[in-house]
Amino acid sequence: MKRKYYYYIIAVVVLIIAILFTHRWYSGCFIKVNVQEKEMGPLLVVCEYFYGLQKETRLMRDKLSYSLESDGIKDIKEFYAIHKEKDYKGDPIRKIGFIIGKDDHKNFDRVKDTYNTIVLEKGKYLVVHFPLKTKLSFYVGFRKSRNAFLEMCKEKNNELTAFYSYINEEKKEAVYFVKITE
Repeated sequence: MKRKYYYYIIAVVVLIIAILFTHRWYSGCFIKVNVQEKEMGPLLVVCEYFYGLQKETRLMRDKLSYSLESDGIKDIKEFYAIHKEKDYKGDPIRKIGFIIGKDDHKNFDRVKDTYNTIVLEKGKYLVVHFPLKTKLSFYVGFRKSRNAFLEMCKEKNNELTAFYSYINEEKKEAVYFVKITE
């Protein structure tokens, strides 16, 4: 009778491991990233500086998104940036916000004084496209692409000063990119 329970316990443990492995596989943990060199920009970004826990970013993004939509700006893509410079606590400086689509640049010109903006200049960037299938996919893509960029920068004797990403919801992918410095 006791043996029967052991088999059930083993079966449940094996099932849990299989489910976890399948979830990691589906999220992209075992995908090899493809780094491409591309011409990008200029990109107009509305952003807020962020200090704190990652889970608190959703509220900040929602407020900024609502504010942009109330100003008539609809063509936006979620944007994240991490800079090598440090803030007063020693953490990397992070920015969250939205890339304004080309169709809304004219609408944005009339309200640009009310937002923090940065412009990512036209130039060569290292780019990784990573499929977004689960919530975990964004973080997996972040880690994999950052490691690939660090490797590539080391090979070319470049310095990784800022790491950018945005979410392309139409293609259900995250796009990670860094500017190539000569």
